[in-house]
Amino acid sequence: MLCARASVAAANIPTIVSNFKNSESPKLDAIWALIGQTGNDAIDLFCHAIKDVDKYVRWAASETLSKCSNQIATDALVSSLKDRSTLVKGVAVSAMKRQKPKTTVSQLTRIVKSQHLMNHLPGIVGDATEALRLITNVG
Repeated sequence: MLCARASVAAANIPTIVSNFKNSESPKLDAIWALIGQTGNDAIDLFCHAIKDVDKYVRWAASETLSKCSNQIATDALVSSLKDRSTLVKGVAVSAMKRQKPKTTVSQLTRIVKSQHLMNHLPGIVGDATEALRLITNVG
């Protein structure tokens, strides 16, 4: 069913973007339907969605943006390192291991030093530690 939605969604991105921003339509469904889309309209939608009040919408947007390699997507993920949802933060930290932006060093350092995260989500701390190692070892 998701594949069928994805093909319909790909053909109707402007409509989905408009509906997402202007209505109370199921936002999570819209984001998942557009997974894999990397056009400017879709990326703009994901960057808008990563700031949504619903943590699951933010999570879906972060998952989608983590698969993109452009600077706009990276910048949105860097901002989401501060997200209050560990779902979103975890995806962003993992993406930093691949994208290696130097602008994340201070935020990743905060994550690594967080006793709360170490006690409750050591996987995020481990990913942040690895991302820091990869970023600081880049020539």
